[in-house]
Amino acid sequence: MLKIRTRILVCLVAIATAVLALPAFPAEDQELDFVEVSLLGILQKVAEEGKPDDPNLLIDRVFLKKVSDPTLYSNYHAYEATVFIKNDGRTLRNATTVLSGDKFQKDLVLKNSSDGFSLERGKTYIVDGYEVLFDGNYNGGTVTLNVDSNDFYELEFFELPALIEGIRVKNLAANGEVSISYRPSNFFLSTDVYEVFTSNSLDIGEADLNYRELSFHDKIRGYHVIRSSEDLLNDNSWKQTDKIMDGDFVYVRAVNPETGYYGVSDILKLSPQQEMSRAEFAKLFIDYAGIDVFDEGEMPFGDVRDDDWFTPYVQTLFNLGLVDHTDKFFFPNEKVTRGEVLVTIMDYFDVDLVVGPSKSRFEDISAGNFIYHYTQALFDGGKAGAFGDYFNQHLPATRNYLNHLVDAYK
Repeated sequence: MLKIRTRILVCLVAIATAVLALPAFPAEDQELDFVEVSLLGILQKVAEEGKPDDPNLLIDRVFLKKVSDPTLYSNYHAYEATVFIKNDGRTLRNATTVLSGDKFQKDLVLKNSSDGFSLERGKTYIVDGYEVLFDGNYNGGTVTLNVDSNDFYELEFFELPALIEGIRVKNLAANGEVSISYRPSNFFLSTDVYEVFTSNSLDIGEADLNYRELSFHDKIRGYHVIRSSEDLLNDNSWKQTDKIMDGDFVYVRAVNPETGYYGVSDILKLSPQQEMSRAEFAKLFIDYAGIDVFDEGEMPFGDVRDDDWFTPYVQTLFNLGLVDHTDKFFFPNEKVTRGEVLVTIMDYFDVDLVVGPSKSRFEDISAGNFIYHYTQALFDGGKAGAFGDYFNQHLPATRNYLNHLVDAYK
């Protein structure tokens, strides 16, 4: 303050000297006007430089710690927030200062002395344990904190599991267009705006793929369900669409138009249906199951030559007792069926079959069917959840179907 007063005093002396000196020097009116304007500018600048700035509280950063999930009595995700509040302006003295937020957040009156809240210029005050709530009816959204309704800090939330449930393939048209079905887990989501997103370039590992099947028009359609994650749903490849095509990844989002909160589904992968010949199956099964090739011995099949690419794999299946050789032909170019694949895999992993009579899990597999003992063992072992009401043992098997069964017993 002493320096400011000194500067003002020096300027005033200089101005007074200049004004007193004016009559001694003849000048035209324009020169006098210029001097007057310049003096006013100097005075204004001095006043502005000497004026102290206002306190400026801002939220510098926030750290969140999750403390609880929604319960029967409180449908909120609860967090303890550590909030760093910085004063970027003049020192604040004994003020009434409030930390608050939108949606469901509480107001917190800050006080670090008996007279109120004070914070020196450039200093930071830490608020520890401020409760932040996020609506458990949704998976994602933002909460905005503020200090005295002046500075705003946005927090982003994403919580699982997905709240749009039962997403699955409903139908597949001849042109490749896919229909899906899903349902909201609560009333709030059912009243929101639904959006469908597709992608064709997600990077997902085999371990994250959960196989499912849909049976329609005497065909089996296989697909995968992938558990949603924040990283997957934030991938830049997603685009909103009203048309889903075979080969896409797809998920559904329900958005509350008032709050911006949203619920999501899990992700579907609509994989190509890759059927296999019997020769291809021999190699794919041995490779995927990690079976050592054992191709010594005499080949019993007249349609498998020594120089065929698939011969070592067919020989291995024969040596392991996994193929029927009574008719002396392997038929390597024919499509391998779902029933044949099931029997081969369950025999290799030595699965205990169901012998006693019980109600068949599949409507098209009767108790007199040879494969009945295998499909019932599949069901009793808790490994039939991916399949529909019909097994369709004579339809061609796909690579995804093969991999699913190997993964189930490996």
